[in-house]
Amino acid sequence: MPTESPASLAALRRGDPAAWRTVYHAQWPRAWSAAAKYLRDPRDREDVASHALQQLSTQIANLKSMAHLDAMVIVLTQRRAISLLRELTAQKRADVAPASLDALEGGIDTNRLEDTHPLLPPDHGTPAEAATRRLDLQHCLADLPAADRDLLHAYFVDDRSSAEIAAATGANPNTLRSRVLRLLGHLRDRFESTSP
Repeated sequence: MPTESPASLAALRRGDPAAWRTVYHAQWPRAWSAAAKYLRDPRDREDVASHALQQLSTQIANLKSMAHLDAMVIVLTQRRAISLLRELTAQKRADVAPASLDALEGGIDTNRLEDTHPLLPPDHGTPAEAATRRLDLQHCLADLPAADRDLLHAYFVDDRSSAEIAAATGANPNTLRSRVLRLLGHLRDRFESTSP
């Protein structure tokens, strides 16, 4: 589909099935790829990509030109993937209610949000401050070897115990706990040195 086609945008707004089919087929790989950055399970990726493309039909009125379509698909996919991850994490913890991004828009004061990344200390601040803290954490994590990042991800994000990780990797659970504590100390030092 051409990037700048007023006829195409008008056809989408009219609900033309042929135009939507073309957009769906052109945007599916992009939505799948964006979902794959957040989700490991192909079924979850498919659900998230499909949900994002369905939601696109409700957001088409906000589209200024076809040039912005790719970005809108990516944003919708990312928002749904993050919401799904929050729901899955809440299910694991059972005592925490999921906070989807869609729910955050509907009535909650988004000027003061808690950043709930498991590797960040609880802190209240503006969304811009939370985003900055997340970027700082991503930079600190990027400097770690892949094996260390995988260990922290399994322990904190996937919420797996040291015994579960040890069973999967063949390592000693006590060694894994020591490694996690050492990595947290390293991250804390790096994070504090990069944060204002």
